[in-house]
Amino acid sequence: MYEQTGRYYAFFGPHAVVTAEEERFLAHWTAGRRRALDFGAALCGPALALARLGLEVLAFEPSPVLAAIAMDRLNGGDEIARNITLVEGSTETFAEPYAADVILMRSVLMLLDDTQRATALAAVCRHAAPDARLIVDVRTSALAWADRREVVEERRLGHTTFRRRTLYSRDEDDATIVQWAVDADRFGRVVPVAQERFVVRADTPDSLRALLAAHGFEVEQLHGAYETDRQYADGDEVIVAVAARHAGT
Repeated sequence: MYEQTGRYYAFFGPHAVVTAEEERFLAHWTAGRRRALDFGAALCGPALALARLGLEVLAFEPSPVLAAIAMDRLNGGDEIARNITLVEGSTETFAEPYAADVILMRSVLMLLDDTQRATALAAVCRHAAPDARLIVDVRTSALAWADRREVVEERRLGHTTFRRRTLYSRDEDDATIVQWAVDADRFGRVVPVAQERFVVRADTPDSLRALLAAHGFEVEQLHGAYETDRQYADGDEVIVAVAARHAGT
């Protein structure tokens, strides 16, 4: 994931920004917890938010490109940032001697197929304490990205104008197809530099509950965003689930 376009991830976005509302949400659901796992940490924005809440944080990112950018950012940050343990590698082999009592999967499951979801959740279970709480989000069929159809963004460095063209469409399963193409316009020449295609899956509350239950987690609460006072309702684009690990799993 992001192996072709990852080096432009921070350049164009999404950015490693956690809003004040998201911080309050994380503070609420991590209260009383000590050790966090940020699974699919990307540029470690949420990992840093968790660390600033006083938790010990293990951040796992399977993309070597994103992990390299995150490592540089953490190293250039303050002492709290440098206390985050960042691990890059294969999801299949991710197995640290670390038991987290709160686990965050932000914008992860939406990009994974069934096999990848099972692999990711198995890795989460390997690092889950007996009383672990899982915070995870997915997208729904209400996601309106496809309505944009095409978005073009530009960033300039010296004589080079980098241009990212994003094409959105919807498939028969209501998933959203995202196609990124990045080119560089320099000294009158335009050179393609990267392209990638993503499928953003459309889930329902029932499908998410079933998926998590199959891996030992029972949903406690469904939110329509990372906002403590916003419960999920039909028509929301996002489902944020807070789930507890089943006893004995």
